[in-house]
Amino acid sequence: MNNVIVHTGIGKRKENQDIILNEVLYPDTFLYLIVDGMGGYDKGKDAAILIANSIFHYLSNSHEINFLKLDEAIKKANLEVKHFNVEHNIKSGGTLAGIIKSNEISYLFWVGDVSIFLFKEKNVIFKSKSHTLINDMVEKQMTISPQIIEKYKHIVSSSISGKREIVTKGIYALDNHTYDSFLICSDGVTDTVTPSDFMNINLEDLNIILSKNSKDNYSYIFDHK
Repeated sequence: MNNVIVHTGIGKRKENQDIILNEVLYPDTFLYLIVDGMGGYDKGKDAAILIANSIFHYLSNSHEINFLKLDEAIKKANLEVKHFNVEHNIKSGGTLAGIIKSNEISYLFWVGDVSIFLFKEKNVIFKSKSHTLINDMVEKQMTISPQIIEKYKHIVSSSISGKREIVTKGIYALDNHTYDSFLICSDGVTDTVTPSDFMNINLEDLNIILSKNSKDNYSYIFDHK
């Protein structure tokens, strides 16, 4: 984890509802996770903390990491948010993206609009596809005007919000040699800077840009070789 840099900021919001985990799951296996509490919902930060802790504890108590375990961890977190919402008579939830990295294999997983980028020799070779209303419309080959994009770009079509037991998710595995750096970031980052900026701009300067210009909470985990 020596090269992993973690940073978060409040942006123009009243509260930072992003939660970051940079934890050891087992010897030589690490969890990098960002959970973005859903804006406009009650107790968004509490929900983000609940989701992050649920996923960490489930995976750290598992004997191995695979697609089934990741699916079960996400479902368990979703169920815990459901109980939390019923207990407090509220609506809350979050979106997330994470990487579990062992010596040979990386597992990528995401729900909603927290993004994962993989780099090889400073070039983006992978980008997670966000679960958003706009992307759903693109898949259906609907005509989308710039006005519609601006109005609906932050509406997610999948989240961990306790509304259903099975949520749409992305889970992907690849050999560590496929990439040499990764970036996990909330939409407050991707709305303000580009992934390539992380390769071309000093991080201190990049953090200043985020602090000045991001309208939303912004968080990132950057593994820079």
